[in-house]
Amino acid sequence: MNVSRMLKTLLTSRRLFSNWLSAGVRYFLMKYVLVKKGSIAVMCRGRVYVLKSETYGAIVNAHYEKAF
Repeated sequence: MNVSRMLKTLLTSRRLFSNWLSAGVRYFLMKYVLVKKGSIAVMCRGRVYVLKSETYGAIVNAHYEKAF
């Protein structure tokens, strides 16, 4: 994945999650094995959801594909 797409995908996730920056940073750290694999807590419409990193990636990438 190129850097441009990673940044665009991260910025697109602002429309999905109120904690988009911290969730995105955690996802990329897990993806590039800088932190142990685990889950990502996201806030959406005032509720907190705990997602596996693969699920988070699929949701954000699908939203990015639809947005562009």
